[in-house]
Formats: sequence, structure tokens, C-alpha cells
Amino acid sequence: MDDLLGVRVPPPREGFVIRETTIDSALRKKPLPGLDYSFNPYIGCYHGCVFCVVPRLMRMDRAAWGASVIVKRNAAPVLAREVRKLPRGLVAISTATDPYQFVEGKYRGMSVPTLDDRARALLEPWAPPIEARLRCLRTLADAGLATFVSFSPGYPPTGGWTASTVADTFQELGIRKGFSRLLDPRWGARDAMIGRLAGSDLEAELTRFTDRETMVPFIGAVARECRDRGIVFRTDPEDASRRTTSE
Repeated sequence: MDDLLGVRVPPPREGFVIRETTIDSALRKKPLPGLDYSFNPYIGCYHGCVFCVVPRLMRMDRAAWGASVIVKRNAAPVLAREVRKLPRGLVAISTATDPYQFVEGKYRGMSVPTLDDRARALLEPWAPPIEARLRCLRTLADAGLATFVSFSPGYPPTGGWTASTVADTFQELGIRKGFSRLLDPRWGARDAMIGRLAGSDLEAELTRFTDRETMVPFIGAVARECRDRGIVFRTDPEDASRRTTSE
């Protein structure tokens, strides 16, 4: 992929493996509280974000996360069949793999956890740049679609942006709803992040990711600022209360 809405995106990296499979079922029932179904077109994820919880859920080696993707080749017709037969309900798309991966350039077919693309490049190096995600959200809103943003896991503020900056940006993009939760530092995520950040210009700022005294008030401030601007914004208070630097 050369660009995404006019923003340069890194080309596919060497050694990345793409495989194909066929499936019998596309929708998973009751994947998470509040959801009736989930749909994931791939197994694995090219973006390989350091903080992702999916390797733990899939019992994968975290070091191998981001090295391959298995494409569910017949996902579209299977999904179409199930949509006609199953009871209506709320479907979450891409709960265990990201959208907008470069493989979609062949197979056709958003989270915004920070406004600082330097931070994104450190922890989500193969994911689309923040500017591209924001442009995508603006394009969808301009087309009349109700857009939702996941500020998850919320990055600590870097580069001078604040909770107010986040809310202003989402308002300008026409975002109607949002959600945020803290990073889950367990199962190797925190150690992997610390290793990736070592020696970087943002090391001191981003290691606050798992500092409860910093992040719980910050996520709360983002939620308040968004609500003040008319954005329906939810947080996970149970998650925020139990995630600590000691885990």
C-alpha cells in the first residue's frame, strides 16, 4: 500500500507470511459483554502492536505476533449466509485483528489511541499513521456515517497534547461516540513495551502507560472533555481500577 488517503504508509516488510484458510462460521456468538457477535476476517495481525492482548487470548508466542496473517478466504459469503439466518444483534468487527491491513489491497474489503505519530511509530510501527486514521474518520463522517473511535489503550499524553486536544480533534472529525480503556500490562505486554521504548526520545513519557496515578485521571479527563462536546463516551471503570504497575 503506497498511501492511505494521501498519507504515506510503509510497504510490506520482508519475511511476513500470508496464508489462506476456509471457514464454516464467520460470526462468533457472545464474544464480549454487551456484544451479540464478533467478526474477524483474519487470524493474526500485520500491525503487530506491542501492547495487544490477542496473543495471550490465542496462547501465542508474543514474539511471533505480527509475523503472519491467515486470511479467511470465504469469510464474505459465509458471513452473508449467517446474517440471513441468525437473530439480529450487535456485531463488533475486528475485535482480534486490525482493519486496514495492507493485505486488503489484495483481498479488498479504528482505533486512535494517541495523536502523536512518534508514539505510534514506536509501539504500532506497521499500523497506519495517525493522520491517515483521522482522515479516514473525517471522510466517513462527511459521507453521513455515524463514526466511533476507540481511544484504546489510551496512550499517555506526549508532545504537548492534552485531554482537551483529544476531545477537540474528535469533535472536529465529527465523531459521535467513543470508548477508552487502559493498557492491560499483564502477560508480557508491559515488558515488551519497555524493551521497545528503551533509548527512545519518548521513553520517559510513554512508560507512564501502566502508571495508574497518571492514566486513570487522564482517561477520565478525556471522557469528560468529549462529553462536554456532545460525544457519547464510555470508559471501563472496572478495568481502570484493577490495572496497576505491579501486575
